[in-house]
Amino acid sequence: MARRFDENRSIAFIFKTMLLKYSTAVMAWVLRYRLPPIPSVAAIVVKENQLLLVNRSDGNGYCLPGGIMHWNETIADSLKREVKEETGLEIEILKLFNNYSGPERDSRISAICMTYIASCLGGELTCSSEGVPMWIPLSEALYLDFAFDHESIIKDYLSTIDERNLKVTRTADSVPGDIATAHGMS
Repeated sequence: MARRFDENRSIAFIFKTMLLKYSTAVMAWVLRYRLPPIPSVAAIVVKENQLLLVNRSDGNGYCLPGGIMHWNETIADSLKREVKEETGLEIEILKLFNNYSGPERDSRISAICMTYIASCLGGELTCSSEGVPMWIPLSEALYLDFAFDHESIIKDYLSTIDERNLKVTRTADSVPGDIATAHGMS
């Protein structure tokens, strides 16, 4: 019996072949130019003049604990989950520090990072697939190589404190509005 030409089957085959062949290029284009920025979170956790950082397992350097929000998740839940997953520590969110965005943040995606100041409630430092968490003295933090734009976030944070006693040293007039509000300076 002769096999009959099935138009729908051949169109599906052609589409499937093209999709496999061009999907990488198309997805790269879609992800880079057509999706809105992805919301992400990061935590500035300081304990006894030491900053909580993660030495990333991908070799891209150090970063603040945090990551991309999950679907149907609040900012607070996302931040607590990310810190727990990456460090093993429980946190209490204290204040919004600042929001960061822009093409220089992350070469892989367009992301908006909501950065919060948090305190450590407890837990034990635990390695994860993301990297090795560690406490770094504030005085040494800027000598490290950082992933993403986390060096500028840490510089912004350090510019608002007096390292000798970790008190805010600027007035509301000299700090951008959202940072001043986060630190109770407005």
